[in-house]
Amino acid sequence: MEVVRLIDAETVPALVPGGESVGSGALGAPTVDASALVVLEFMAAVPCVVRDEDLRVRWCNDAYAALSKQPPEELLGSQLEDFQPSEAAKERIRVIRQVLETGRRERYYQVGADRRLLCSLLPIDPVSFGHRGVLIMIQQETGLGCQCCEPGSIPVLSTPLLDELGVLSPAELRVLLHLGKGRTTAEIGGHLSRSAKTIEKQIESIHRKLDTGSRAELVRLAVERGLQAFADGEWERIIEGAKAVKRSSN
Repeated sequence: MEVVRLIDAETVPALVPGGESVGSGALGAPTVDASALVVLEFMAAVPCVVRDEDLRVRWCNDAYAALSKQPPEELLGSQLEDFQPSEAAKERIRVIRQVLETGRRERYYQVGADRRLLCSLLPIDPVSFGHRGVLIMIQQETGLGCQCCEPGSIPVLSTPLLDELGVLSPAELRVLLHLGKGRTTAEIGGHLSRSAKTIEKQIESIHRKLDTGSRAELVRLAVERGLQAFADGEWERIIEGAKAVKRSSN
């Protein structure tokens, strides 16, 4: 997925001529009109999905299907638990239901497909859609040069959805984060209370598992996916969440 800052929750109202993409929810919060989907359909770099009040997929664009690695026809009518481990689905369901209950927009960061993703959740207009629900827009963020919000102002989900990084041990995931932050072997050892020799062995193990050949390649991998933008404490919670996701998958 390419790195984008093309669109966010605040720009959706401007997507449809005349501002017709916005209505008003029960609590006075703006809602997204169904006419906005005409534009979102062609947002190749912004995965978008509409889930109804039962959290079933009622619409998605091709970018969302590609991110989910499922054909669009299989996604329609599906729920989060159909394609996600129960622990990961549970945390995301909680946020979606919060939007449904309050009518307020929400945003959170997550690790999905081994990338740092910003998810914006907006209530939809039940009249134009014919049902209640939520529009979810997903963007990859590298965290480089981003001044869009104060650090820590957007919550981070603790349950990641890992692909190839799922083969790494918790210790190796920690080392990968520090590599992405540009820390030396000695600095990483100091942060993790491990010897430089131990850190080097862990880096060698990461190379074997990810089929990488140099430290620069690992740094680039972490930075391009935005992993280095997570604070140490956030990453530690994500690592713990990865353990819970793995247990719920067994």
